[in-house]
Parts: sequence; C-alpha cells; structure tokens
Amino acid sequence: MASTSNTGELDINVRRTEISDAPKILELFNSITENIFGRVNIVHLIEKSVLSITITDDQESMIGHASFYDYPNIESQDDHWEKLINTNQQLKKCTPLNTLFLHHFVALEGYAKGVAKEIFKTFFSAAPYVHYCLMSVKKDVDIGESLQELFSPTGLTLKSGKTEYKILICHRHNHCPTLHIRPAKVEDHDDLVPIFNRQSEVLKETYGDYFLAELIEAQNENNKCIVVDVKGTAVGFMSLSKNVNIDILNACFELSSFNGLKRPPENLEPENDKEKREIEAEEQIDINARPSRVTSVIPTEEHDAKKEDARHSAKGFQDIFSRPPTRGSTITIATDASDVQFKSKLADVYDDDGTSFDGSEDFSQNSESGSIRSLRSPDDMETPTQGMKGIDRAPSVPIYEGVPSVVCIQLYCIDEKYETRSIDFITAAFDSFPEIDYCIITVPHLVPEFPLLQHFTRVTPLPRSTFPQELYLFHRYGLINSIKVRNIRVEDVEAVSALVQNTYGKDMLLRDINLYNMARRDPDGTDIKAYVAVCLDQPIGVAVVRKEENVEYIRSHYNIEDFIYYNHYMREEHGHLHHFVLNPIYSHFSKYFIQEILRLSKKNSLYYPIYPSYIELNESKPHSLASCLANMVPIRARRQVEYATEELKHNAPSDRILQKMDNYMLYHINKKLVMEPKITINARIIVVGASDVGISFLEKLIFSPHMRFNNIKLISPNGLPGRLKPNALRSQLLANSYCYMQRDYDHIALQSWVSVVKGEVKAINRKSKYVVVGSETKVMYDHLILCTGCRYQYSCPSGVNVDDNITNNEICLPHRYYGPKYTNVFTLNDEFDCQNFLDWMEQNDFINSKDNICIYGSTIDAYTAVQALLEYGIQGSRIILTHPLAASPTTCFNNSLVEETVAKCLKEAGVIIHHDLILATWETDESNQAIIGASFTSDNKPVKFSCSGFICCSKLAVDHSIFKAINDSCLVYDGRLVVDSSYRTNDACIWAAGPMTKFARRYHAEAWTHANFNSKEVGLKLAETVLSILDPMLESEAPEAQPDVIPVYSQPKTICAKLPGNYLYLHTGKPSLNISLDSMMVQPNYGHVLVTGSHAVDTQGYFRLHINQYRSVETVTCLSKNPIRLDNMTALYGIHEKFLNNVLSRYKEGIISDFYQ
Repeated sequence: MASTSNTGELDINVRRTEISDAPKILELFNSITENIFGRVNIVHLIEKSVLSITITDDQESMIGHASFYDYPNIESQDDHWEKLINTNQQLKKCTPLNTLFLHHFVALEGYAKGVAKEIFKTFFSAAPYVHYCLMSVKKDVDIGESLQELFSPTGLTLKSGKTEYKILICHRHNHCPTLHIRPAKVEDHDDLVPIFNRQSEVLKETYGDYFLAELIEAQNENNKCIVVDVKGTAVGFMSLSKNVNIDILNACFELSSFNGLKRPPENLEPENDKEKREIEAEEQIDINARPSRVTSVIPTEEHDAKKEDARHSAKGFQDIFSRPPTRGSTITIATDASDVQFKSKLADVYDDDGTSFDGSEDFSQNSESGSIRSLRSPDDMETPTQGMKGIDRAPSVPIYEGVPSVVCIQLYCIDEKYETRSIDFITAAFDSFPEIDYCIITVPHLVPEFPLLQHFTRVTPLPRSTFPQELYLFHRYGLINSIKVRNIRVEDVEAVSALVQNTYGKDMLLRDINLYNMARRDPDGTDIKAYVAVCLDQPIGVAVVRKEENVEYIRSHYNIEDFIYYNHYMREEHGHLHHFVLNPIYSHFSKYFIQEILRLSKKNSLYYPIYPSYIELNESKPHSLASCLANMVPIRARRQVEYATEELKHNAPSDRILQKMDNYMLYHINKKLVMEPKITINARIIVVGASDVGISFLEKLIFSPHMRFNNIKLISPNGLPGRLKPNALRSQLLANSYCYMQRDYDHIALQSWVSVVKGEVKAINRKSKYVVVGSETKVMYDHLILCTGCRYQYSCPSGVNVDDNITNNEICLPHRYYGPKYTNVFTLNDEFDCQNFLDWMEQNDFINSKDNICIYGSTIDAYTAVQALLEYGIQGSRIILTHPLAASPTTCFNNSLVEETVAKCLKEAGVIIHHDLILATWETDESNQAIIGASFTSDNKPVKFSCSGFICCSKLAVDHSIFKAINDSCLVYDGRLVVDSSYRTNDACIWAAGPMTKFARRYHAEAWTHANFNSKEVGLKLAETVLSILDPMLESEAPEAQPDVIPVYSQPKTICAKLPGNYLYLHTGKPSLNISLDSMMVQPNYGHVLVTGSHAVDTQGYFRLHINQYRSVETVTCLSKNPIRLDNMTALYGIHEKFLNNVLSRYKEGIISDFYQ
C-alpha cells in the first residue's frame, strides 16, 4: 500500500495499535496536536479506545495514529450524548450503533493528508455498523488542513462548563460508498469470468467457458442473479434460488430457533412484523477486509442438465439441497446406536433445562402457537452424578407449521477491492425476493470465513449430522439498524420473560431484573445494572451486570493482564456479567450490545465465569448461560504460590487474594476487544481420547484468543474428565501425573467449546474421512487426533490347570483377554472407573463383608488402590496385593528407601503380598457373572485364594478397539502407532501423540517415545503443530520439518500419590529412560544429591534433591506424612541452586537439616 504526500510516495502498513506503539506515537506529538485534542496519556488513550489504528512504513517507523471512542471527548457528555446531538438536522440519524468519535489523530509531518485518508478508509472498513465519525473540538480551534478535508461542520455547539465545543462530521460514503447492485445480464459474463478464474479454475474446468452466461440466461421467478456494478463494469456476482430442500436442513441442523426456515401462519405473526417488513435499512453494514473467495451453495431444483451443473459449487460438491439423500449419501439423519451418546458444547443452542440441545428431544405440536417446541421432563435427563447428558435413541426430526420462506445463495464472488462492501448484496437479495424471510449459504468446512459470512448466523449441526458443509443464515430483520440499548423498565418484564423462556437460569435472570426494577441493588447493597436491546420497541436482548467485587482475586488468580493494563483501570470500571441473552437472528449485533453495556454502565471491562457442572448455581451465584461467549476471550488461570500463612503472619498477602472460592473458568471482554476480529475455524477437528495429551491439545486450541473453533469434538467412553463432584477417596485410587488436577479441569471448562461423543472408535475410514463410533455412528473429520494413551487392560488368565503344578517358566502368556467381562473385575483408568468401583463397594456393603479383594499389579496405582481401600475401612488382611512377573528391573518408585518404607507399611497394615505370580484361572459363581476366586502360577507351587473383587493394574496397553481401527485403516503400526517428528501418521489428515505412539525407525530413537515425556507438553506441541496449519497468522512462522530429529521437550515428568501408611509421595524430574537410580548415580556427570529425613521418614519426612552438573535442580522426591505443597515443590525443577540461596553450599556446611522447613 502506498500513501501520497507532498514529498512523494511511501509504502505503508495499516494495522491496529498496540500498547508498545505508544513511545513512537509520542514522538509525533506537536503543539498543533495538543491544541486540537488537548494533553493525553497515550497509553490510557489506546487502552480505553474502541478502535485505534496505526500506520507504519516498511521499516516499522510510525507514520500516523488515530483513536476512536463511543462517546465525545467532552467532560460530562459521555453518557446519553445522542439526545443532545439528535437535535441537529445533520446529526438526526446518528445513533450509538452507527456513530463513533475521533479522540485523537497525529501524523508524520508532510504525510498528514494521505495518512488521514488511509486511516478513515480503514476505520470504516473495520467498523461494521459505523456510518458517521464525529469530532468535538473547542469552538475557536483550527483542526488543520488534513482533517478539514474529511470533516465538515454541523453547526451544533455543546457546552461543558464555560467551554464551547463544535461538532464536526465525517461520512462513510466519502470513503466506502454503498455498491450499486442490479440484476445480472448476459453481457456481464466477460467482466465476471476473470474474477472467477482468479479465485478458482474449478468452475471453468468442470462446466466449460460459458457456464456463467447460461446461468444468467436461465433466470426466472425462483432463480435470480445480481451483480455489483461499478462504472458500468460488473465486479461481483451472486446467484440466488428459492428451491431449497428444507427437510434435509431440518434433519441435519438445529433450526428450531428459526421455525425450520418457515414463516409462521399469518394469524400467528406478531403485530409489529408487518411494520418490520416495511422498514428498509437506511444505511448498510461494512466489515473487515479479508482475502476473497469464490463461494457457492448447491442449487435446489433443475432447469435442465447444463443449467443445473452451472450452479454447482466451485469445490465440486454434489447437489444437496435439490434432492433427498440417496443410498450412497454420507448424510446420516438417524441411527440406532444406543451405545453412543452426544453432548453439545455450551456455546451452542441452549434449552430451558440447563443442557445444550443435543437432538434427543421429542417434538410435539404446540396448539397455542402453531409452532413446534421441544418438550421433555427432568426425569428424562441424566443425573448430575452421571455427568453429561447424551443420546440413547435416534433423534426425531421436528415438523414446523408454516410455508417455506428461504432463499439460498448458490454462487457468490466479488472482486477483493470491493469485498468490504459485500454486505450490500444481502439487501439486494431480499429486494429480489420480498416475500422471503431467510437467506442461507453453505460453505465447505475448510473454507475460511470471508467478510460476507461475518454478518450471518452459523447454525449448529445436529449431533448425528454428517452434512458436508457449514450452514449460515441471515434473517430479513437483521437488516434493521434501528436498535437501541437502554435501561430495562417494568413494562419490559413480560416481553423479556417470553424472550428468555428457553434460557437456562431464566428464573435467576428474572429475579435480578425484578431486583433492579424495585431497588436498583441487591439486598446486600451491590449495585445492579439491567439493560435491554430494543428493535422497534420490542426487546430482542437483555443483560444484567454488577460491579466486580473480587477484582483483586481475579487479578491474582487469572492472567487478565494479558488483555488489559490493570493500572489504567479504576476499581469501579470492572464489571461482572451475570446474564446475556440475544435473539439469534440479531447475533451479528452482539458486539454492539456489549459495547453499549460497557458505555452505559461506565465499565471498561467485563468478566463472566463458567462454574463446573457439580456446582449448583443459586442466589449467591446468579448466572445464566450467556450467548456472547464467542465474542469473549478465555483467561488462563495463574499458577498459585502456596503460602505458609502461619509463618508469614502479617507478611502474607491480603485476605482478598488468599480467600478460598469455587474454581471457575473466566471469560473476559473490554472495549478494545469489542471490535477485535476473530479467525473462525470450521474445520472438523476430532480428538479421540480424553488423555492428558488430548486435554492439553484441546486447552491450547480453546485458549487461542484470536481464534474461534466451531467444530471440535472429543470421542471418549466417559466424556470429559473433571465433571464429577470432587471426592478425596476417589482421587486417591489412582496416582496423578500432575498435568491436570481437579482445579485445572475447572479452570479450562472444555465443555464450553468442545462437543462430546461418548463411545469407542471402532473403525476409521480414511477415504471418506470419518470414524465409526459404537455400532454405526459416523463422525466426520478434517483433522483426526489420536491420543487415547495406554490403559490398564483386563487381566488375561493363562488358562493352565494349576493342579498340574505348572510353573511360570512353562507358560506362554496370551496377549489379550477374549472371555466374558465379570461384574466384580475392574480396570481403573479414570475417575469414572473409580467412581463405578466405589459404587460397587457401596452397593455390596463390602466394608462389612468378610470377602477378600485382590489387586493384581506392581505399578504405583496398585499401591494407591491399597491405600484407598485401607482408608475406606477395609482391613488389611482382606487385601491381597499380587505382583506379576517383573517386566523391568526397575520398580515404579526407582528408589530403595521409598520401596522399603512402603513395604514396611503394607506389612504393618496386614496386607497379604505375593510376588512373581501369573494369573492362571478365575473361579466364577453359578451365574458365571462374577468371580469368587483366582488361581496363580509361580516359580514354585501354585497359589489359590478366594476373592469377591479383582482390580487389574498389571498391563498398560493400547485398547484393542482403537488398535483394530488403526490396523484396519492401514495406518503404520509397529508395536505402537508410528508418527514422525511433526506428530503425523502416514495419513496427512491423521495426527497422533502420547504413549500410544512411537517414532519412526528412521529417527533411530527406539528407546524414546512420548511416554517418556510430560504428556501436557506433548499435547501442547501437538497443538502448536496443528495450529501452524489452521492459523493464517502463524503460517509464516510454521516450523520447518526436521525429518531426522525428534522434538525437544523440557518440562519435567511428575507423579504424585498417596501411598500405604498415609504417606504423600511426589516425584518430579527430567524426562529419562527407564534406568535404575543406582546405575544413574554412578555416572561421573550425575551431579549432587541432597537428602534430608532418610532416617526419620515417619516424623520429619524424606526429601531428596538432585542437582545436576550444571547446578540446576533436576529431580525432586518427597515422601512425608505431613502435607506437601505440591505447586511449590514442582516449581523447583530447573532452578539454579544459586536462586535457592546457595542451597548446595549450605547443605554441605550442615546448615540445612530439613528441606521441608
């Protein structure tokens, strides 16, 4: 881009202003700038602006800057300014929706005119609804030649104290004029073909040179074509058709909010609907410029073969609208797969029972309204202890009253020079079909969202839908720009109640509205602000905001300073969003609604929490599900320091920081983020497995603030982890990798953006790009992420007869168990398995029985299970710990002192221990549904004992179902799923990571796998690799392929558990191979070992600190009966001993005798 000045041309870049630009902007200040705009704090100016624009040259030198606000820079006139300026004839059409104010402008001397023009051209392109820019300056001030060319006087003067300000205006049409759109003619063919060919050759190659002319010539009442005409030349094209198969769309998408794309019967139409239909938008909407696309939606009805072909997609998709799916179609409307359950993300459509619409509802006709509503009883829902609600039957397709009222965009293209005005097409489309309510368009999942789509509402697909494209929708009423936001009134309550009738938490919302109308505050004195968005005097949205009382807690526990400069905000400027509901046909106005809430409430920052599902929302937490999550950004939780407050006393942080509160995920928005565009990714990303790697991958995607992922699904037998109410005993059954604790799951709230499919993957179809879950449910994908990890497998008896005195040396161990699954044989792999086990013990009153329980395994989870059973109240003599043959010379602790301490505690508890046994057979009861005993072989004589419970902790392996799916789909499997250094399998669309994988042999790293590293870091790096493909902002920064080098990981691998004897155990250290500690310690470069408490484990606690040759902490091992501050201990890894107050020299001098102190 070039800017012209009196000194020539200059290559420039136009972008949003960053705080780091402030020093360079200050260098452009001069006396003229100060005279016009007064003295300003440039950092404060940028931080509080709605939009700030900067122009730099190709050397990043500052050329110009401008900041825009949503109120005039006149003291005491920032609220309800529209009432003052609307008295002027030239400003009569100015509203908060279509008007912003210039608060500051500065430019490099000699380039002011060119810079001003470029800034305002960008400003009107970046602000979708703004048509006027106003400027208020002191009456006697000369604004300079550069701004005089852009602003014209209005004659209005406002007073603030003794100072008079004149109001000047700049119009959008002087910079981004509305496009002239007319019906297409055959003569436009020659102008349009080059535009199509520049963006895609598919149409020409598929349908010939004259497909466009034939399409234009075939226009009739149901099929019309319109073009953008600029000085007699066609620069844009849109083909529209009324012939839409809405039955397929209703079978595949959640269209209940839009009455199934039908117009209700006339007698049901609201009284003011006719008035709405007569209103034409006086001004048009603009949008940010992005690279243009040739986009088409498949037509709906045939004229003749050639004309039908000409209306096909540039991507070659088949005609989906025109006819129902045939036998070969990939569209799945319903399946009989009761073993598969679905749960939609919170960001999708909500029902009044608090769960997302998931397609499982029964639909019946409502005799009062004539429309269809979903009706279901709370008894039909899954209980909270069972977790997410899912589908257990085929979804029914609703039938809606009324006549179809929809037109589809079949083919669309526009020259990128005019793409910012593509919204003008929508007005012309509805003018071409005045009787139509909805305009729809479908696009392939992998096509980036272009400017036109940013005004449309994305329709949520039904869970079982395999529709091959995304559906976007625009309602005619969305063109009405006479939307106002004001304080709610008593007379609005009835209409608002109807608006929010299907919103989860509506009772709390209406309660807060009543509190506002009665007292403007809570009973405890907290101020309430309630606002309603109104269109033609009818409420279309409602929001409730309170003052944020826990700002200090939020600042200390969440990284809000990634998005705001906290010191520039007063405490009163932080608000807490409790409710936000907006009619979906006006969803493209949601950012404007938020902007007005901030302005009217005099807030600059809003926070919205999402609490875990096990926390009940009540009067102390009055929140409803907000429909504006897509516009907000998620805030990461900070790692917390665990303070010894009893020792620090008055030096400890304040109570506001240390107070204990329920964990939650925090969403945030501020003024400068309101107009920040997000990159929408519609690619279908399917993650298989809720392992630490999979959760880390999802977390990285969700916490990308500039991106919005619409199609992320997790396939897992038990859904998302962390949804059960915390239970200390359940959490002790398994050791923890410390990648994700319960608080971490609460802080990331993946259910807000991740849809869940409960089930197991049975097959992968690489050609058609779908996975089969359960019996026959298809889940389509564009990117498939396999990270199931390794899980404990059902122990497989060798089947030998122990009466024959067979020893271990004579046995050939089977690889997999194919027999029946018994009700009292358990594999504990996650919290849900542990909860099922505890429920079984409770149901069978196991604590009061005399039966034994066997734990088969020598992993650390076997020891944690023993401790959990002891805490449950089971006597040690009833617990049989059976160790199988050792697969490795090293134990799970790899520390002789820890092993000896644990063995001593097991003996004191009376736990029966057997070593080096191999399961031979199970003895079952008469029903053959449960075991009553087990037989084992050993190196000597066999062992038999009775038991009514059996826990398998012996073998970690890839589940057979996913192995079979991988093997049958011809993915390379060499003991583990083979991946390269970029986590790719031999299929470019399938990625894998975690313990289920291994590196290809060409890396010569057979001993190293992802299992040796921190799973959270592996998932993070996997996400970064995938994002380098999905995120256009990272495209140039994508790492180069390194085919012969495995990735470098730096995070420690950690394990924490509660062991027999009530010992808390923590081990964190550098990723390494499975080598015994004694072998490592004899190496010359091992470093230093610092140990305290080795002779007083019971009282003092054991602490081992390994400092490597570079004097950095490499390993930390703790074993203590006293509480261990886990966060503090794990933070020691990688710290140089000098930062620990010369711990090495002080230890050698004998100064340190107890590291816990």
